Amino acid sequence: MRSRISFRFMAVIAFAVVGASICYTQTPSVVPAKQPVAPVRPVTDDYYGTKIVDNYRYMENLKDAEVQQWMRAQADYTRYVLDGLPGRAALLARIDELMRTQPARVSDVQIVAGHYYNLRTPSGMQVAGLYVRDGLNGTDRLLIDPEKDSVSRGTHSSISFYAPSPDNRYVVYGLSAGGSENALLHVFDIAAGKDTGESIDRARFAHPSWRDGRSFFYTRLRKTAPDMPPAVTYQESRSYLHIVGDDQESDPAVLGFGVDSGIPFRPEDSPTVYAAPGTSYAVAIIRRGVEPARRVYVVPLAAATGPDAHWRPIAASYDDGIIAWMDRSEGALPANRDTLYMISRRDSPNGEVVSFDLRGSGTTVPKTILAAGKLPIQAIQAAKDALYVQVMDGGVGRLERVDLNAAGRTTSVTLSFPASVLGVSTDPTAGGAVLRVGSWTRPMTYLHVEQDAERASDAGLQPASPPEGADNMEVREVKVKSWDGT
Repeated sequence: MRSRISFRFMAVIAFAVVGASICYTQTPSVVPAKQPVAPVRPVTDDYYGTKIVDNYRYMENLKDAEVQQWMRAQADYTRYVLDGLPGRAALLARIDELMRTQPARVSDVQIVAGHYYNLRTPSGMQVAGLYVRDGLNGTDRLLIDPEKDSVSRGTHSSISFYAPSPDNRYVVYGLSAGGSENALLHVFDIAAGKDTGESIDRARFAHPSWRDGRSFFYTRLRKTAPDMPPAVTYQESRSYLHIVGDDQESDPAVLGFGVDSGIPFRPEDSPTVYAAPGTSYAVAIIRRGVEPARRVYVVPLAAATGPDAHWRPIAASYDDGIIAWMDRSEGALPANRDTLYMISRRDSPNGEVVSFDLRGSGTTVPKTILAAGKLPIQAIQAAKDALYVQVMDGGVGRLERVDLNAAGRTTSVTLSFPASVLGVSTDPTAGGAVLRVGSWTRPMTYLHVEQDAERASDAGLQPASPPEGADNMEVREVKVKSWDGT
């Protein structure tokens, strides 16, 4: 257990009290006398002899007039209570003033061949645009502005995901309307400064991965009919290969339910195909619902879409304990020199980092790169010089560096100020890493680790805010034992 004291924590509490007005500013139509009470209408389900009572099943029908009326009444009552808090209006104005001092909010940094992409929300804007700079010290330029799409569509749109091509010619990205997360997949031509015309629907979990500079793998949900139950929407998904400029309806299916690939699939299994960077192989990651375990297969990249594709199992069963790598990381599949790196929790709940040789034809035996320790492993990313391993230390993210050129020598990465590592971005073709970090006394920012270095300093990606610094504040980290002795 870890205890900390921070003034920013008070700001978070204050925002929770006043923040609703940022999202909901309407005045109640009437002053409510009391909080509305929802009627109780029990519905009982019997699960193998265990009876579960749901008192509010009817609320699942959001089109029901009674449910809509209750939701409006609840919103009016909430507005009435919050507006009556003494000093709230002044506190809200001050918080809004402080938030506007930040020039921009940066997120989802990806590095491709020396180009630094990021989602950036300038002050006063509602959604993030996609920007890129050439080199870490370059100037950010806007590529994709969802606000323009919002105007043409008449509804809010936002970028759900993106993936630049390895030659920095294209960016495949998902655009979701109205906060739905039901993305349409588009391709942006960087040199031309416009979309190529592709618009692929059912791309909520697309996870695009470029095979080369002209084609990419992506996952697409099944096509459903109006009379199908909603649950089938996320069943029988498939991975496809798309060549820029081709008709997406002619894209060949690579993996998935009903595809003859030699890999067994159940309706709930969802495949994603990645072109492993720095290798000549394609890697299939198969998940089942929200379970953390994964099945993993590999095939030579050139044969991935052919009739003779033979996907070799690396982890053929969910019981093999492979949980992949992207719990908190951003970027490409962690691979280097025909070697794939994964997190395994088969023998320890804290996890260990293992490697798989992608070459060969028989069963691949995992090799331990970083053994399980006292701290749980959260995520990994691979660069040309090292593996960067995120571990959790009592609620605070730490970073370990495993040197790939020095027989796996492991060291801790030192940050330039007390902070928690929240994410890691790497370029598999280059050394070093960019870290997304959060602090108790500073806004979230990005730090940079040079190749072969063990200390991180400001990356210059997140514009500084005027009140940033707080050098007169002291941060202390204190650990105490919990009830179970940990």
